[in-house]
Order: sequence, then structure tokens, then C-alpha cells
Amino acid sequence: HVVMKKLIKLLFIALLGLNTLFCEAQQRGDTLVLHRNLRGQISFVRFKPDSNRKIVNAKPFLKTVLHAKPDDEFRLIKEATDKLGITTLRFQQYYMGIKVENMEYLVHGKNGIIETINGDFEHVNIPSVTPSISEQQALKKALNSANAKEYK
Repeated sequence: HVVMKKLIKLLFIALLGLNTLFCEAQQRGDTLVLHRNLRGQISFVRFKPDSNRKIVNAKPFLKTVLHAKPDDEFRLIKEATDKLGITTLRFQQYYMGIKVENMEYLVHGKNGIIETINGDFEHVNIPSVTPSISEQQALKKALNSANAKEYK
């Protein structure tokens, strides 16, 4: 019973926060639809047409909208334009030069203007990406944890 009350309270706070963020985006006047994932990150946005929101500026635009840090980077991995003239840019997220697995973001637009964005973005909070153990130490730990009798 106590757990259920806490869960309901947490859900209410989360919904209130999402509503606040949605209203804030709506007040800017450029957002038609905004969805967030369970972690609170923006997963989809549809924008009002705006000739200043150019698809050639997709990288800095994503960094701004997603509140990315200076160490976050979006690298273009694919660009395609379909028969309807809709261009899709697919970006991979990197943090301090290291690929963040399963974190890709797409930018869609027509006539050079960004219309929608969607994908997965993670705020990485680690101070350094420098390994603290050597490759040999890591291999030894992996082999010990595998506990196999024979290795390839």
C-alpha cells in the first residue's frame, strides 16, 4: 500500500514535469508536438515551419534542443532523400569521442527546413573516458569471470 502511494506520487510528479516542459515548448511558439521517453529525454518533436530552422544546421540545432554538453557530438552516419522530397539525416551520438551505443538521432525535413526530430539521446555523466586498467588486466578479468575451461 505504501509502495503504491509512492509510485502514484512519483508518476504524478513526472507527469506534472512533462506537462510543464510541454507547455514551455508550446509557449516558444515553434513546437507543435513534443514527446519524452521514460528517462525524460526528448524522443520526438514536430516543429512549425520556420525558414530559419535549416537542415544544414542540424548538428548545432540538435545540441541546442537536446541540451547537449560540449563533450557531446553528433556524427552524420547516413543521409537520404525519399521520393516525396523528405530528407532524413541520421546521427550517432558520441561522448568525448567515444560512440554511445544505441543512441542515434534523426532529423527530417523538406525543402531544406527541419520539420521533425526523433531518436535516443543520453546525458552521459562521467568525468573521463580514459581507461583505468590496461588491456591485459581487462582481458584477465574477463577470462576469470567467464570461468571457461577452453578459450578460442
